[in-house]
Amino acid sequence: KVDPVQEVGGELPPVAKRAAIFESPTGVSPGGKWLLIKRESNDGPPNFFARRLADGREWQLSDIAHPQPSLIGTQSELVQYRRDDGVALSGELYLPAGYEPKRDGPRPCFLWAYPREFKAKQAAGQVQGAEHRFTR
Repeated sequence: KVDPVQEVGGELPPVAKRAAIFESPTGVSPGGKWLLIKRESNDGPPNFFARRLADGREWQLSDIAHPQPSLIGTQSELVQYRRDDGVALSGELYLPAGYEPKRDGPRPCFLWAYPREFKAKQAAGQVQGAEHRFTR
């Protein structure tokens, strides 16, 4: 069991913030005593942590900085729509940090739809991925 306030070469993020983190196990040590974890969030690039399975204690192994700090806080939302020929499509709409439609008004948008890459038109609108992954 991992205590969300225990140290991780510092401290784990508060419980509320951990809900917005995407973690994936990437390896297990010989003997199965350690787990290598990749952790990322919408605004934080992937970094690696070692978690001792006996007590859940963690150590941060990498400290990769955000490659474009000016994009921190960018908002995204899923947009789903149906084309005139009936093909369902979806995409991510990215908006500037702090954007409020009533205050800021409309923004320009660039849209690229590529349904020819799918074998069936039903697959063109598929939505995949995890909500809290780092946007590259």
